[in-house]
Amino acid sequence: MRRVLWLATVFVACVGVLVAGCGPANPQGRMAISGRVTLEGQPLDQGSIQFTALEGDSGIGSGGVIQNGSYSIETEKGLPPGKYRVRIFSGESAGAPADEMPGESSEAPRERIPAQYNTESTLEIEVAPGKTTFDFNLD
Repeated sequence: MRRVLWLATVFVACVGVLVAGCGPANPQGRMAISGRVTLEGQPLDQGSIQFTALEGDSGIGSGGVIQNGSYSIETEKGLPPGKYRVRIFSGESAGAPADEMPGESSEAPRERIPAQYNTESTLEIEVAPGKTTFDFNLD
């Protein structure tokens, strides 16, 4: 009888370990996000894009780099279904004075994107299965 109890205990423990280790690889349901960004009708040469959750306290957000008018965020850093505020940034350097080393500047880059698309953004998206591509045409 003791042996049966011992075997049952070991079996339950092993099943518990297997179940705990076999959880979903993507528990938040993140999805890859991509799209295109144009500024005044032309692909945005460089910049960044940020997504901040609008609903609940999930605190989920993500972002990526814009290059040659495109951005892409892989699944591991993507967004779960929901609504998000979008902010797009692209700094423009005024050019370093001749006596400054490359990468050093006394001036902060000037933001090329109007505030209505970043610091005062009202842009929103809703991520859902089958809806993971978002294009932004900035005027």
